[in-house]
Amino acid sequence: MDNLLEQSEKTVTALYETLTKPEILYHNLVHTREVVEAVQLMHGFYQLPSEEDLAVQVAAWWHDVGYLYGPPENHEARSAEKARLFLTDLKAGESLIVKVESCIMATRMPQKPTGLMEEIICDADLFHLGTTAFKENSKMLRREIELINGTPLKGSDWRFSTLNLLERHHYFTGFAQERLNEGKKKNLDELKAKYEEKLLEKNLEKEQADVQENIEVGPEKKNIAKPKKRKVAVPKR
Repeated sequence: MDNLLEQSEKTVTALYETLTKPEILYHNLVHTREVVEAVQLMHGFYQLPSEEDLAVQVAAWWHDVGYLYGPPENHEARSAEKARLFLTDLKAGESLIVKVESCIMATRMPQKPTGLMEEIICDADLFHLGTTAFKENSKMLRREIELINGTPLKGSDWRFSTLNLLERHHYFTGFAQERLNEGKKKNLDELKAKYEEKLLEKNLEKEQADVQENIEVGPEKKNIAKPKKRKVAVPKR
């Protein structure tokens, strides 16, 4: 067990160091280590069976490696494939490999885990939603998406999509719910307030622009149709 975990850490770390891309600002080794740490917190709490315990920890190391080999789309499948090749080379059993693959694939959004093992890695992957790291991670993820797509994201659009994520998301394990729901609600409330503040500012700016336009145009410059003079027939005398 220890050997597989040590080899996973060593191999994945080397992959990120040699294959990393400048645009991958969020789904990088830092995020991977954070997910591993969150998994270790929960797996110790739940005392999983030995093979499941190993599988979820190995999966945490490999779950985002697919970003190094292609676009964000279907990165989970590429991660699972790389994990299988790695484990096969180390003569790991098929049962363990399948469990690692299922854990990695469970992180695909929207998350739909089946069983405690998959619930643990799903909660670990989005652990930051309920912590003080949420704001900084959100900034890094936004910048990463902008760099990958080559186009900037409007602040209003990003806030709206992030609000949607927070409102729809729920933690699966009791461990995460008890420890992170309060923090997630605080992050959600602060983001809602920011979204409404920016929306109010935008509406106010629009109103001020409309008023300024009316002042600059003035009634004498408006294209107002003048009433036509009506011809009055003069009776013949």
